[in-house]
Amino acid sequence: MSIFKKLDSGEYERQWKKFSPFYLGCGYGHNNVELGGEEKFSHCYDYFSGVGDIDYWIMEEVNKLSKEDQDELLSILERNKKVADSITLKKVKKLCEQVGYPLDKTQYIYRLKNKHIINLINSKNPKETHQQILDDISFDPVTLRRKDYVEPKVMTDEEMIAEFERRTN
Repeated sequence: MSIFKKLDSGEYERQWKKFSPFYLGCGYGHNNVELGGEEKFSHCYDYFSGVGDIDYWIMEEVNKLSKEDQDELLSILERNKKVADSITLKKVKKLCEQVGYPLDKTQYIYRLKNKHIINLINSKNPKETHQQILDDISFDPVTLRRKDYVEPKVMTDEEMIAEFERRTN
């Protein structure tokens, strides 16, 4: 059965208790909202990426959760939405200014996990905190390259000719 039929039948739902799976990190899995606890419920949602992205709850999995687990899931969703709502453009622009990014490059801050952005907002020394975050994460938020990325060597014409001759002889 297609995802759309499952959405129509109620097997999948876009919202549960007024929340989409987005606030659990769904579809944006390099963890925009990863503050802790979300991984426990990752089996309860999925997403479809096509012409438009659709995230949805797998209601069979949500309904299998105990009352306590559903309460925990709801509290995580509420917390993550509150955190996401508190990260305003005004605050991010101020962080850009404090850590030395141009004001039109707010994406460099938004590329960090929300937990890092909140740490920066609450920090007495955002520049130092930012450097600690950069030391801890596995990618460069400016280039999006992994820290262990090695720039490929560009061959000169002479090297390409020599390599071609080596392979064809």
